[in-house]
Amino acid sequence: MREVELGEVARIETGTTPSKKNPDYHGGNIPFVKPGDLDEQPKRIFEAESYVTDLGAKQGRVIPENGVMVCCIGSLGKLAIAGRDMITNQQINSVIFNEEKVEPKFGAYFLSTQKKELEHLASSTTVAIVNKTNFSKLKIPLPSLSEQKAIVAKLDRAQRLIDIDKEMLAKYDELIQSVFLEMFGDPVTNPKEWEVKKLGDVVEKLVAGKSFKSTDDDSGDYRVIKTGAVSWNTFDKSESKPLPPDYEPPSEHFINKGDILISRMNTSELVGASVLVRDEIENYTIPDRIWKIKWKSKDSQTLNYFWQCINHESFRNEISKIATGTSGSMKNMSKKKMFNMDVILPPIELQKKFDEICDKIEHQKRQLFNSLKKSEELFSSLVQGAFG
Repeated sequence: MREVELGEVARIETGTTPSKKNPDYHGGNIPFVKPGDLDEQPKRIFEAESYVTDLGAKQGRVIPENGVMVCCIGSLGKLAIAGRDMITNQQINSVIFNEEKVEPKFGAYFLSTQKKELEHLASSTTVAIVNKTNFSKLKIPLPSLSEQKAIVAKLDRAQRLIDIDKEMLAKYDELIQSVFLEMFGDPVTNPKEWEVKKLGDVVEKLVAGKSFKSTDDDSGDYRVIKTGAVSWNTFDKSESKPLPPDYEPPSEHFINKGDILISRMNTSELVGASVLVRDEIENYTIPDRIWKIKWKSKDSQTLNYFWQCINHESFRNEISKIATGTSGSMKNMSKKKMFNMDVILPPIELQKKFDEICDKIEHQKRQLFNSLKKSEELFSSLVQGAFG
């Protein structure tokens, strides 16, 4: 199949941020897209977290409907398709395809497979950067338009199966949160007036791991998880990288079934994100940006209850308030402040009842999660066949 450089079949636009010093530029109805608005899959978006006015949009570069926005600084490879006119910040390169040659959704699916290539092209600086020139030189396969549309239809059907499973998993999570609120109430406002203690009264230690520069040498026995492994309610060990083959991690850095892991350094939205590790796991360790809880005693709290408590939206908001950081995109939580946070401790018998309910729901989630993995494997094989 013939391949061409991206710049031959598309116009590439790098975004820019309208001056924040001018209030007339911000707060309108034109979406101002930043990396946090993008995803791993090429979804069409119509809204964004921030907006600009018509005057503000003129200070940037308007991306028309069907433009494919790709993050090329920082979170490389995250992308989305513009559902209407938008502008983006400077971290994003947008691809406006010549639609006589490339079906935009086909181009978007192709670009969603290029994360590793972008990482390879990135300059070796503290923050990964792929410049516009190198980005424009990416090679895209170019079958006929009718073939492109057939590939898109097939991938859309496979993606829909994934979306259905994810939607059902989200509903189960909502059910657990609903049961939690019914039984215990809001963990911060404590409307049921449960006993309140400091986190430091029940947690002996917050164990931080060790991080290393990325290595392509996968010959060692151990891996270290990334912050993405604990960001989305379910522990994802695929979000990991190999440790140096000659490194022997200390025993307290290893992750085990029943561990609660907390992201101590992340964006404002994700600092304090946590997961409960529900499966047996071997040879995976925590990095320095993630804490592992070591209990003083397990008699005052159950795992399901405590995890739902600290992962509740209101508790996470409290963490975000006291997290510090000079950058608006990265916050850091200190152990001292974390230990000083209030936690409610309802009777252990009530927590155990909640545990029983959670275990039944988690059984259903596990079956659904297996279905999701199969759907993702099918999608990957179709993508590999299309873009191999």
